[in-house]
Amino acid sequence: MKKEQADQWLEANTFQCALGRVSPQQCEALRKRPRFDETLNLSVSVPVMPRECENCTEWQAKIASLQGTKPSKPLGVCKVDGCNEAAKVKGMCKRHYAQWYYNKNKEIGRKIREMNEKKEVSICQDCGKEFEPYVRGAITVRNCCPECLGKRVAKSYQQRESGGAIKKPARRRRNGKVKLVFDKAICEKLQLRERLEKAARRSFRSPDMQALAYIVEGLEADGIVGVDKNEEK
Repeated sequence: MKKEQADQWLEANTFQCALGRVSPQQCEALRKRPRFDETLNLSVSVPVMPRECENCTEWQAKIASLQGTKPSKPLGVCKVDGCNEAAKVKGMCKRHYAQWYYNKNKEIGRKIREMNEKKEVSICQDCGKEFEPYVRGAITVRNCCPECLGKRVAKSYQQRESGGAIKKPARRRRNGKVKLVFDKAICEKLQLRERLEKAARRSFRSPDMQALAYIVEGLEADGIVGVDKNEEK
């Protein structure tokens, strides 16, 4: 084939692009290849789409002019970055729409299937009835059904109402020692701690012994000298 004939054939069957002269069939085959970032996780090496094809926006017009036809009515370009295929659904080409639909719905479908196939069931410790765990406040209740839990709360409330508030004793016996508990606000208001320590230093006593001496003196001043054994009985 002479050079003139080869040039005429190329002119009639190919068009010029960033890769050189290609035929419409070659253009379509190159654009159908996967992109480079889509093959990163593959275990085998496959041909990828050239970078020039990823950003090409003139292939439709060039193929139409080569074939002597008018380009079809533009439907838009796929909104996925780097894709120049015609948009078909939701602004995406068929391939990218299929990927989007699968990734969007596979997780939702999995959760629905798990909920329908297998539901968590617990047994109430009070009545033995089966129930689904439920959220109450910041915790998930798995050991007591809602009805029995309501009964527990009501019973606890009634006990508190009937028995009254439980007050801590003023005297606590620990390791054989008696500990007196005073109201902190009153002690601070009367400066009881400072005054007691000052009096203890004068008498060369500890604050505890000084407090005990004041208590004994007060009892004796009221005529209470000692405890009658007959009164204890």
